Amino acid sequence: MNNNVDYKLMRLTSSKCSEYFEAMKIYTQSVEYIQKTSTNEIKYWIDHYKKFALGDLFFFVLLSNDIVIGYAELAYIKKSRTLLIDYIAIDKQYNSNSAFYSFYWLIVDYINKQGLDYDFITKEILCKYDSTKIYLSEIKMYELENFKVANCLYVHPMLEKTNEESEKESLLMIYQKVLGLSQIKNNTYISIVKTVYLYYQAWDDPFIDISEKQDYLKKYEGYLSMITSSLNEEYVIMNGYNKKHSYSSDDKSIPSKTKSIQNALIYTIIVIIVVLGVLFFAKELNVQLTTIALVSVAVVFIVFSFVALSDSKAAKIIKNLPVFSKLFALLK
Repeated sequence: MNNNVDYKLMRLTSSKCSEYFEAMKIYTQSVEYIQKTSTNEIKYWIDHYKKFALGDLFFFVLLSNDIVIGYAELAYIKKSRTLLIDYIAIDKQYNSNSAFYSFYWLIVDYINKQGLDYDFITKEILCKYDSTKIYLSEIKMYELENFKVANCLYVHPMLEKTNEESEKESLLMIYQKVLGLSQIKNNTYISIVKTVYLYYQAWDDPFIDISEKQDYLKKYEGYLSMITSSLNEEYVIMNGYNKKHSYSSDDKSIPSKTKSIQNALIYTIIVIIVVLGVLFFAKELNVQLTTIALVSVAVVFIVFSFVALSDSKAAKIIKNLPVFSKLFALLK
């Protein structure tokens, strides 16, 4: 019995071929409702992919021993040198890590052979931080290909007019072709998000009435405004979602719960030693209790201020203390 599996990649350029119909069966059965694009829209763009003005559209099927077992949809945005993954769907009967990674590697190899210059690859995960456990398997698969989750707000646009559940706070995974930085600048992140949104607008353009276009574009302006105003720091941490779901210890820049407790104990011991030392020497020098109290409070404040610079919970405690909140703001 021959157990060898021969994976092949085929690019779809027409909806009239038999592989298209097989691919759409896999797509409709494998992709959740909230992530689905209309098959009529997919059919249109497969037949008119050359009209895509921002770059290139790619529709692929994965063949296993000449049987269609997968469907993939990607876009290449030339101006921003970004590749966007819409779907990589595998038939449930053949779904495995081997099939997924073979499909992914064949796609990347195809893109590279086309000579396309890209710096980033994006993949949206339609969930919030509080529900990432449901999608951990998908997140982990992309992480093994060096994708990282941006630890900040991302809003997934609505797919079709009736799929309101698809318009939601989600995760954006980003692959950096060369650097693979643990953090990226806010402007870089906003630029990537703008690219994703421009792609959606270009895709939807043939299906939107002129009378609806102004309101449609305002939605995207609202998304961008919401995301931009939510960025408080200069950088966006990549793989920062581990703060809420630390199933992996690969990213040492994100402290685990155990590590946070250890740090808290160390800081507490330091504070106790320093305060006891101050009290001892103050007693020897016959310093007044008022002076001792002021020095002790100052020492505690300084230590907790340093802790707060790296720990958001400590920062909240300091900010709620009268007088200290102003001092802490100046220190920060």
